[in-house]
Amino acid sequence: MCVHKQTGQRYAIKIIDKKKFNAGKEALMGEVRILQQLKHPHIISINDVFETDRYLYLILELCAPSALWISIPESLTTPPASRAAISSTALCSARCTPKR
Repeated sequence: MCVHKQTGQRYAIKIIDKKKFNAGKEALMGEVRILQQLKHPHIISINDVFETDRYLYLILELCAPSALWISIPESLTTPPASRAAISSTALCSARCTPKR
């Protein structure tokens, strides 16, 4: 998670190692460009992108866990462990966001 210094707004960060995408880097960047243009209430928005020689940093809308759990229907026949895996994947900041 990161915080905008001027506004205090909190964001999630997804850090992508570009070396893992050598062959598919253009496809990755194309997907990032598409996601930057999307504005939909059910899709986490990309607010900014920073790039270094090795990493791509995606600054994402921070999705509160309670909002995510609301979006997973209670009637879902998936076991609780699978729902937890779905939520951590969907949050995208769960494992790749360093606290600063």
